[in-house]
Amino acid sequence: MRQIFLIVLFLGFSSASKAQIFEFSSSIMPSSSISINGNSNVKSFSCSYTNPFPDVTLQHTSTLRGNKFEVVGDTLGLKIREFDCGKRGVNRDMRKTLKENEQPTINAWIERITLNEAGEAIAIMSVSIAGVTNQYEMNIDETPDSEILEIKGEQEIFLSDFKLETPSALFGLVTVDDRFVVEFELNIKQKKGSLEN
Repeated sequence: MRQIFLIVLFLGFSSASKAQIFEFSSSIMPSSSISINGNSNVKSFSCSYTNPFPDVTLQHTSTLRGNKFEVVGDTLGLKIREFDCGKRGVNRDMRKTLKENEQPTINAWIERITLNEAGEAIAIMSVSIAGVTNQYEMNIDETPDSEILEIKGEQEIFLSDFKLETPSALFGLVTVDDRFVVEFELNIKQKKGSLEN
């Protein structure tokens, strides 16, 4: 993937006369992490994904048009059951809230990557929960290791955006906020790719 960004930087904002297609694969490293953090009227809580992160390799095709890569390929599927909130009851409520029985995974994939005028690589990522999809904008950085890309940060989401209802307990005395914050650090190792003109 780093090769792709070097090409984007080289081309700048010039428009290519012909679209260029790249085929590549990338591996999400075990050092990656994702957590979902929320609040109730009683206390805050955090649900962390499996540690270490499962070794996942994704295959993608990317079409370069000017300064934009349109990405098509594998989806990262996160099993809802693999999120641990620290307590059995909270785990049960989270799984029920996210409708695990209907859709057991949270799915995420990159729609496109754009280099803005400041030279920053911006990824538009789609996230699907319980069959409802929303898009979010993420920054992409390179780590000191030239083969590793890092997608790191936090994203505010609302359960209502996914048509989900917030859970409650003790006959409604304990209520959970609609707002959650997803913290993520995905370390992605590049694999060899090919270029088609």
